[in-house]
Amino acid sequence: MTPAEFGARLRTLAQEKGLTASDLTLWLGRPRPTIRTWLNGSRTIRDSTIMRECARRLELLAKCSKLPPPHDLSQRARRAYIDRAYHDADNKPIPCRYPTL
Repeated sequence: MTPAEFGARLRTLAQEKGLTASDLTLWLGRPRPTIRTWLNGSRTIRDSTIMRECARRLELLAKCSKLPPPHDLSQRARRAYIDRAYHDADNKPIPCRYPTL
């Protein structure tokens, strides 16, 4: 996937899945300003390592059946929902932030 193809695919999936730039920040693990430049086409990914990882995450997004998120979620709940959807798609457990008792 070329950087231009990535940008086009990202825009398409964001629209299809009902995701904002902030949502994509969680999914792709990149800063929001970077995501916005990819969405508006003003910049592309130049680093091949980042490109491979973002392309992998984009394919997970394409296959994710849990999106779009429900519209009635609060901002905090939406973030948690997208985080869980990503971890489920990536088959990784969500890291626990608190020690078990």
